Amino acid sequence: MSKRLTLEMIEASPEIQVWLGQFPMHRRAAATNLLTQLRFVSRDDYAEWLKTSLSRIIADSCGLFAVRKFRDVVTCIWNNRGVTLPRPATSLGSEDLVQSVIAGMVRSDAVRYQDHPSLTLIKRSKNFHTVLIDDAAGSGDRICSFIRRMLSSKTFLSRWSFGWVHLHIVAYARSMESEELMLEAIPGSDHGLRKFPKSTKVTFHGHLRYHVSELSSRWGKHAMQISDLCDTTTAIPRNRRRGYSNTMSNIVFYHSVPNNIPGMLFCENREWSALFPGRTVPEWLPRLLEGLARRRQDTAITAIPENLINLLLLIKKGRRTDIALSRGLGFDPSIVHELLARAKSAGFINENNRLSAIGSQAIWDNTREVEGAAFDMSLYIPTKWCAGRETVQPSGLGGETRWEKTESTSGSPRVDGGVGQTPLERTDAKTTSSSLRVAPQGPSLSRKRSNPHGPVGSKEK
Repeated sequence: MSKRLTLEMIEASPEIQVWLGQFPMHRRAAATNLLTQLRFVSRDDYAEWLKTSLSRIIADSCGLFAVRKFRDVVTCIWNNRGVTLPRPATSLGSEDLVQSVIAGMVRSDAVRYQDHPSLTLIKRSKNFHTVLIDDAAGSGDRICSFIRRMLSSKTFLSRWSFGWVHLHIVAYARSMESEELMLEAIPGSDHGLRKFPKSTKVTFHGHLRYHVSELSSRWGKHAMQISDLCDTTTAIPRNRRRGYSNTMSNIVFYHSVPNNIPGMLFCENREWSALFPGRTVPEWLPRLLEGLARRRQDTAITAIPENLINLLLLIKKGRRTDIALSRGLGFDPSIVHELLARAKSAGFINENNRLSAIGSQAIWDNTREVEGAAFDMSLYIPTKWCAGRETVQPSGLGGETRWEKTESTSGSPRVDGGVGQTPLERTDAKTTSSSLRVAPQGPSLSRKRSNPHGPVGSKEK
């Protein structure tokens, strides 16, 4: 039912590439993993799921309520006459689509379904089913706030206590932590002596159910890498980096972007550009997911993608298993499977994940060898020779002439060589003066001609 972004879609979208460009190079693999783990639910898919879920509720009389936010001054969803408070004229986001589905269900069966019924209609039945509808319940705060405003009515609360009202909570995706929060907001007890225990009067309906703390169930094997990316993106406010109430959901609806997904996707400020500005899905995204978007017309699309080249380089080094390639690239295994499939279809590798001749040529054509720094070895002077500006180069072991000047007598630059040039005689004898003047000593003689008095010092010359 839900749709996902593939690596090919990400590489073909200029909008996504601009968003990825905000991350440093070593973080872009994690950002790509985050995008591929998002689940996109279209309006039609959500509407069809909601209609199916409502039709499965076995009840003769159902009151359908679209969960929405109220101002703090509003304490009850009904007024003093028991009539449900009207919806504001402005758009309410996800509640608008839910309201349209409710209207369609009421038109199909007006006897069974009631659109936001009044307290008068609820009092007519001793087995009334109240259905609260929301698109997602990550933290459960919005539904809990709605329940409290319903139970603030003494009429509704009394019928709830008598067991004449059954509560249904319908949400496409919800967390287990939100279930516990909702049950705590509802008065009652599950004690064995209770005639109508609280849990028997509440039923949850949904498509996805998850633990907030179990990130791998939503974000794959690289969940810790993705969570670390959210925590280190300092351009996003701290309380929005993992979404509202740190829920870190991965569900995105076409009709409304929830605020419990990572904040880097919808937050925008001077330092950050959002992928979903204003918590809305841009027009280009549904076309991209449906395969109707145009590809980029730059040279990056005609060439082999960088991620595919990196895969071939790892295979060339001997990494062929999915685990090894996933660790080397930093991508989720699902992305690695996609890259391997593309490499096999292009003929770059064979069925055993071994590089072919075409793959070797692709690496040769799309990589640049890093040239090492070229050093001028003619100017190199060993450190042990840099004792001072003395004559340190021995002329031999004969002993006739112990030391020999290596600079010219005239000291002419033409003879000795200029600055940075190779002298015409011995270049390793002339260096910069050291801070401490060290008297040079001659090399040690062979054992056959050893001198028991040691080498001749500078004062004895």
